[in-house]
This record gives sequence, structure tokens and C-alpha cells, in this order.
Amino acid sequence: MGFKLKNRLVVIAALGLLCSGFAQQDPAKAEGDFPDFAKEMLVACNKVREAGSLGKFTLNAELCKAAQWMAEDVSKAPKLSHTDSLKRNPGQRADAYEYNWGFIAENIAGGAKDAAEAVSLWMKSPGHKRNMLAPEPNELGVGYFFNPKSKSVKYWVILVGRQR
Repeated sequence: MGFKLKNRLVVIAALGLLCSGFAQQDPAKAEGDFPDFAKEMLVACNKVREAGSLGKFTLNAELCKAAQWMAEDVSKAPKLSHTDSLKRNPGQRADAYEYNWGFIAENIAGGAKDAAEAVSLWMKSPGHKRNMLAPEPNELGVGYFFNPKSKSVKYWVILVGRQR
């Protein structure tokens, strides 16, 4: 075997090992592309779901974009609402970000210092708790916005969904 062929085989073998590692990677570890606040919210939401013997959420990029847009939008509004400044509901926002939903629900919190506090507040509200513990959703979108000129300053939005 010539020197060039041996080097190519070594490179091919190394690439094969790298690719096999990615192929076997746990989907929960693929959450690296999301901001820390989204990962923290995922952990907080999944703790509640596990306690209720429900399946864990995974983060979804389209839902995160829709939730982030809403967190920024609601920070400019006079009060918290699930209808945004463009008069859209959560389903219409998910549609705008090309999330093909069969189930969608939204929770909003203003003023919570972190993800754990937002989840704690939602668990004290029957409607928000119902969204957190619904058996249908398996994906989560998270938005967070800090607006020091607003009433609540910190805004958290989650969208929970399941694709068709």
C-alpha cells in the first residue's frame, strides 16, 4: 500500500468514527443550538412533566422562533395577552414560523426572574398547568425578552406543540 492510500484510509476511518458518534447521539444532547434560557426552561418543564409521568419535551427551532417573537412583542404591550400586536393567536404565530401543528398551546409569564419561577407560576394557574401537563404535546418553543422600560421587565413565553 502506498503512503497516499494509507493516509486516505486513516482519514476515511476517522470520519467514519466521527459520523457514527453523531448518528448515535442522544437527541436531548442535540439541544446545543439553543440559547441557555431555552435549555433551562426545557429542564424546568420536563421536571414537571416527569413528575406527572408524561413524556419529555424536546426543543423545536420553529416554535422557539415563534415564542421569541411573542416574548418581544408582549414586552411592548400594555398587558399580557395571547393575541399579539398583529392580532394573531398562538396557532397563527406557529403557522407563520412554518410549524405544522396538530396541537398548540401557549403560556406567558411577566416578571419571573428565571425559567423555574415561570414554571412555578404556571403550575399555580389552572389553564397554564393544563398546557404544561397536556399529554398531546412533545415539542417546546421558548422565548425570553428583557425590556427594562416595561412593566414586568422580564417576559417568558413557551409554545407547546405536536406536529401533524
